[in-house]
Amino acid sequence: MSPTRASVQWSLRNLLEQNTQFTIAELVRQIEIDGDCPQTRKQVTRLLGQSPETVPIALVGSLCRIFKCTPNDLFGWTLPDNVVDLNPGMTAFTAEARKRAVAGGVPELGDLPDGIEPLDPKEKAKVVGPSMRAMAPHQAGRDPAKGGEK
Repeated sequence: MSPTRASVQWSLRNLLEQNTQFTIAELVRQIEIDGDCPQTRKQVTRLLGQSPETVPIALVGSLCRIFKCTPNDLFGWTLPDNVVDLNPGMTAFTAEARKRAVAGGVPELGDLPDGIEPLDPKEKAKVVGPSMRAMAPHQAGRDPAKGGEK
């Protein structure tokens, strides 16, 4: 038995149906105006009718600009049933980070528990460390023959 593969769904037809101001002819015209990857009416009709084997990245960019969407709106993704999470800790961490991003980022620190004082800014700077600009360039970025940067 061969392993089940993940499936990718091509959602261009759904985007076109959601944006009722676009007909196939109008979509062809908009792609032509965008200019990155011109398509004929026949090519666009084929893209609407079936999932393509390959999609030029320039066409993905054009469609995203036309529909004011992201590539995630053009492509769907379904995992196979037999997927094993090789790093469940990281998966949970990522899911929590997504929830926070959707909720508006990391919340401000509320009241600290009794007996714990917040760090003053000078102490906090010591813990966090200097900014990257304050650090000297790495030696790999220097040309030893010239004694300076590459």
